[in-house]
Amino acid sequence: MKPSFSKTNIIYSIHAIWFALVVGLFILYSGRTSYIYGSSLNNWGNFLSKLTKMDAISFTKNLSLSFTGMLCFVIACILLGSIFTKNIWQVKKLPLTGWLCNIITSFLVGEIIYSFILLGLGIPGKLSPFAATVVVSIGSLTGVVHVKRLYLAYQKQNKNKLIKSNLKAEDVIFWISITIILSTSLLASARLSYDSVALYFSNAKLAATSHQVQSFMNDSFVVSSFHIGVLYTAIIQLFGDQAARLFSWMNGVFIIIICMGLAEQTSVSDTGKTITIALLATSTAFLDLFGDGKIELATTLPALASVYWLINAKKSTRASDYLLVGIFSGFAMIMRPYNVVLLGGFIGIYYMANKGSLLSSLKSFLWIASPVTALLVAHLIANWMILGDPIAPINNTLKVNTDIWQWSFDPQQIWVIRAFYPLVATFINTAQSLGSISPLIIAFLPMLLLKQSRLIVKLNADLRKTTIIATFVLVAWIMAYFTVLEIRYVLFLWVIIYLAIAEAISGNLEQMNPLNKKISQGIFILLLLFVIGRNIFIAVDAYAPIDKNNVPHCGDFIFCNFLDPVNEIAKPGERVLALNAFRYYLRPELFACSSKNIEYIEIRDASLISNEAFWLEIHRQGYTYITYERNYAVRHLYMNVSPIPQNTPAWLKLERLIGEENGSFVSYRIHYINPPYQMEKICLQSDGGWHVQEIP
Repeated sequence: MKPSFSKTNIIYSIHAIWFALVVGLFILYSGRTSYIYGSSLNNWGNFLSKLTKMDAISFTKNLSLSFTGMLCFVIACILLGSIFTKNIWQVKKLPLTGWLCNIITSFLVGEIIYSFILLGLGIPGKLSPFAATVVVSIGSLTGVVHVKRLYLAYQKQNKNKLIKSNLKAEDVIFWISITIILSTSLLASARLSYDSVALYFSNAKLAATSHQVQSFMNDSFVVSSFHIGVLYTAIIQLFGDQAARLFSWMNGVFIIIICMGLAEQTSVSDTGKTITIALLATSTAFLDLFGDGKIELATTLPALASVYWLINAKKSTRASDYLLVGIFSGFAMIMRPYNVVLLGGFIGIYYMANKGSLLSSLKSFLWIASPVTALLVAHLIANWMILGDPIAPINNTLKVNTDIWQWSFDPQQIWVIRAFYPLVATFINTAQSLGSISPLIIAFLPMLLLKQSRLIVKLNADLRKTTIIATFVLVAWIMAYFTVLEIRYVLFLWVIIYLAIAEAISGNLEQMNPLNKKISQGIFILLLLFVIGRNIFIAVDAYAPIDKNNVPHCGDFIFCNFLDPVNEIAKPGERVLALNAFRYYLRPELFACSSKNIEYIEIRDASLISNEAFWLEIHRQGYTYITYERNYAVRHLYMNVSPIPQNTPAWLKLERLIGEENGSFVSYRIHYINPPYQMEKICLQSDGGWHVQEIP
C-alpha cells in the first residue's frame, strides 16, 4: 500500500529531525577539532587575542606572493604536459568541465615528468636552486608554443556554466561551498601536521637545503614520498615554503574539478553537482589537507584522473585515453603502494565489467599495462639507487602490522570499527583518522531505507557501475586491512561514491514538501557556514608564519614550545639530536644540521647495546643538544634508552633547558667532560647551505 500524503510528510519530518541531530553532533564533537593543525574550537576564548596578534598586512602579502609562486609552478607543469597531450584537445564542442579536466591532465603529465627529472638530480645531490630553475624554465618555455592550442580549445568549448542552479537555495549552497574551498588557502599559514614535519614536508625542506633527496627517518614508503617531495623541494627553492604548501591546495581544487568531470560523464544533475561539491566541502578528512604538507591530495588526484579517463576511453575508444589511464594509475601506485590494490582492483573490476571483443580488450589492456609497468620498474630502480634495495617498498610493506599501526583504538576491537564504519568515518575524529567524511551522508542514509526514496533515485548506468565497484573495493579494503580509520587512503573511492549520494540527496530534496525542503536546505547551509567559521578559526588559532628571515614559527603549541630554548641559545652549526617530530620549527641552520635517517638507525642500534654505547654514538655524531618527545622516540624510532641525566656516563652531563626529566617533552644541552673519543662529525656552511661532514 502506497503511503498517504500525510504519512509521507511525517516520514520526511522525522528525517528532518534526524538530519538536524546528525549535523548538531558533528558540530559539537568531531567537527570541532582538527588534529592536522592541532586546533580545537573548544579554545574559542583565545580567538580574539590571537587575531589581534596577527599582522594582517604581512599575512596577506605572504599569501599573495606564495599563491603566485605556486601558480607559476602549476602553469609550468601544464605547459610541459601540453606537449604530450595533443590528442585530448581534438574534441569539438568540449564542455567547460571537459576543458578544465584536460588542463589538469596536462598538469599531471608535466608533474610526472618534472618529478622524475628532479628526482634524478636529487639522487646524486645535484638538486640545487639553480638546477631547479633551469629544469622548470626549460620545460615551461618548451611548452609555451602549445598555449595557442589550449586557447583555441577554450574558444571552441560549449559556454555552459560549470554548475547550473535554478533555485535560490542551491545558489547559496554552491557559493558557500566555493567560499569554503577558497578559505582553505588561509590554512597555508597554519602550523604543519605531525606527519608533515616528521616526514613529507621536512624531507622536502631537507632536500631543498642539502640539494640531495634524503629522509629524516625510515618511513615505510620513503621513496614513494619523494615523487611529490621533490616537487615540494623545487617549489621551496623557487618560491618558498608557503608556496609549496599551497601546492596541496591546488591539488585539492583539481580533485573537485575532476570530480565535476566525472559528474558530467555520468550525467549527474546540476543540483547533484552542487551537492557533490558541498559533500566535499564538509568532509574534514579532505578539507583539512588543503593547507598542509602531507601528500595524500597529490596522490589522490592521479588516481581519480585515471578513473575519469577510463570512463572516457569507453566512449571515445581512443588508444591515447587508455595510455593516460596507465600513466596516471602507475604514478598513483608508485606514490602510494597501496594503490596497487585499491586502484588496481577498481580498474580491474571495471575493465572486466566492460569487456568487449578479445582483440580490443587485449589492445586496451596493453595500453594501460605498459606505462604502469614502466613506472613501477622506474620506481624499483629509484629504490635501489636511494635505499640500495629495489624491492624496499615490498619489504617495508610487509613490516607494517597492527602492533605498530593501530593506536587510536584497541586492535582487538577492529571488527566493531568495521561493523559501524559509516558512523565511525563520520563521528570518530582522531589523530589517526585526521578528520571525517561529510555528515550529510549519515544524515540522508535512512531515507534510502524507504522504497519510495530509492525509486526516486535514477542513476546513470556508468554512475551506478562505478559506485558499486568503488563501494565493493572500499568494503573489501576495510574488511581485509587494518587501516580502517585512514579515510585519506581511500579518498578517491569516497569521491566517486559521493556522486551517487549527491544524486540521491538531490532526488529526495525535490520530492519533499516545501516546508521540509526548506528545513533541510537551511540545515545544509548552517553546516556549510560552520565549516567556513571553522576554517577561519583554525587559520587564526594555528597561525604559524614564516618571518622575513625565512624562519618558520610554530606558535604556542605543546609539540614546539620545548624547542624555543634551543632556538634561542644554540650557535649556528651546532648539531641537535631531534628525537621529536616538529624538527622543522628549529632555526633553519639547526634544522639542516639536525639528525638524519642513517644516524637515527645507528643511535637506535647503539641503544640496544647499552647506555654507554648510546651516549658514545651521540658524541661521535657531534650532537650538543637533544630535543626529546617521548612518544616519537619510542613509537617511531624504537629507542631502547631515554636521554635522562640518570643514565649518562661520567664523561657527559645533561643540562635541562625546559620540561620535566620524566615528562613527554624535554630539551637538554650536552656538556662533554674529557670524552674517551673525539667527535667525528661537524656541520659547516658551504655551497649556499649547511651540511654535516666527517671531521678529517
